[in-house]
Amino acid sequence: MTVRDLITAAAILDGIIESGQTLNPEELATGFLCLNDMVDEWNTDRLNIYSVGSKQYQLSNKGLYQIGPAAADFPDPSRPILIQTATVIVPGTGKRIPMGILDSVAFAGRSTSATDAYPDELYCDYAWPIANLSVTPVPTANPKIELYTWSALAQFATPDDVIVFPPGYRKSLRYNLGVQMASEFEVPLRPDIAAIAQESKGNMRSLNAQFIAAAFTAQQAGRNPEIGVPQPMPERPPQVIPQAA
Repeated sequence: MTVRDLITAAAILDGIIESGQTLNPEELATGFLCLNDMVDEWNTDRLNIYSVGSKQYQLSNKGLYQIGPAAADFPDPSRPILIQTATVIVPGTGKRIPMGILDSVAFAGRSTSATDAYPDELYCDYAWPIANLSVTPVPTANPKIELYTWSALAQFATPDDVIVFPPGYRKSLRYNLGVQMASEFEVPLRPDIAAIAQESKGNMRSLNAQFIAAAFTAQQAGRNPEIGVPQPMPERPPQVIPQAA
């Protein structure tokens, strides 16, 4: 299925066009905008996203790093939507030590000049398009960090893009796009379309919740962080940092 097919199917649901008809260029462009707006909004809620990707980055003896497209330190096609967990990898051992993820208030109280072999806390300001990633204390052992970040649902570039999503997404996309387009085209929204949109999105989110439960501890999975919502910082006992062999 292409994006054009999806928009056409949603338009037929809403009665904007009849089965067998095609959208005119203006209708297609409006539906395309609705779809990308919807995907962009879905990216703000963890349960709409079907995967958490992990990447490793090499630290040096400084505390501030840029991450994102063409970033000076960690060039990446897209800067993280949200860092869910992070670990520091002890050189020469492969051991991973969990890092605390700070919000802006907690980070403001940390020293930016303190040094140690390995950092144990991290703060990201989520600036766009290049974010600033701070670690504390400033590392002296040049370790790597591993970030587990939300993998964004991709925006579509053209109406002829092929839609590739896991099972459960296609129906949810079609009916929820129907809801969005009904509002945009100012046509009455059928109650059954609204109900199916809600049910199919709920099924999609339930499946993603199972993936989260399988990948994280009960405590981690229960938090399901959302963008803009500060996360509680649990009390962490002092850690003994193993030294490289």
